[in-house]
Amino acid sequence: MRDRTLIGPWIRRFLLEHLVSDRNLTRNTQASYRDTLLLLLPFVSQAQKKPTDRLMIDDLSPSRLRSFLEYLEKERGCSGATRNLRLAAIHSLAKFIGMRSPEHVAWSTEIRAVPFKKMPKSSLTYLDKPEIDALLKAPDLRTPQGSRDYALLPFLYNTGARVDMLKPLVAGRNTQEFVFLNRRDEPLTRFGIYSLVRRAAYQASRTLPSIAAKRISPHCLRHSCAVHLLRSGVDINTIRAWLGHVSLDTTHIYAEVDLEMKAKALALCDLPNDVATTPWHSDPGLIGFLRSL
Repeated sequence: MRDRTLIGPWIRRFLLEHLVSDRNLTRNTQASYRDTLLLLLPFVSQAQKKPTDRLMIDDLSPSRLRSFLEYLEKERGCSGATRNLRLAAIHSLAKFIGMRSPEHVAWSTEIRAVPFKKMPKSSLTYLDKPEIDALLKAPDLRTPQGSRDYALLPFLYNTGARVDMLKPLVAGRNTQEFVFLNRRDEPLTRFGIYSLVRRAAYQASRTLPSIAAKRISPHCLRHSCAVHLLRSGVDINTIRAWLGHVSLDTTHIYAEVDLEMKAKALALCDLPNDVATTPWHSDPGLIGFLRSL
């Protein structure tokens, strides 16, 4: 690297080496980091009146970063969650540079000190087992569209669609063709899959009204899978690997939101009635320990 003060070469290394080789992040996560920088660099370039390729690391100051975050919310209409997602990507870039360039350690620390915006904790939506059963029964298997939906919904729920579900859908097709097609024989889009799930949820709500009170999406089926695995006693590390989470903390949210799991955990903590306990304030060992601190 000829000029270690230019930010461009560092960004190339960050995207091509660190995210792919070192951290092995998913393509969606890599795209999210890339999109953040596609927004950030022109913003800093315009503010500094410099070409993007000539931007220095110090051109991205903490105050400039705060201005960028304000721009995201006020001018681009981004939510607080999106703002925090962009900031996390920039924090990661700053950490990458700081760990490899001693002269930029102070800069890295200042950038990473820019705080995330506090957001209300959103509730995680999932379907109980009877609701999942009703959803899977919603498609009409007498129609080609219903057969496709019946194959896709379990695939979304447990990512393990059975082969005998797929065979009727791909009969007579080239092995390179897409499995799930719309009515125009084109590959289903993300919007198409979302609409499919919402349609099945509407149909299922006629037999199980509790479904109508929940916001159902393809990701809701993923949440449901995780909660049901937990309820079945599957180890949380196994669930983390199944879902592809990088951090175990991400998987722990399913244990926190499941009231049934909480109730079982509290029941295990109950002491038998015949266990004698000593009030903490009369325990000389504990009091002595506290007074020694």
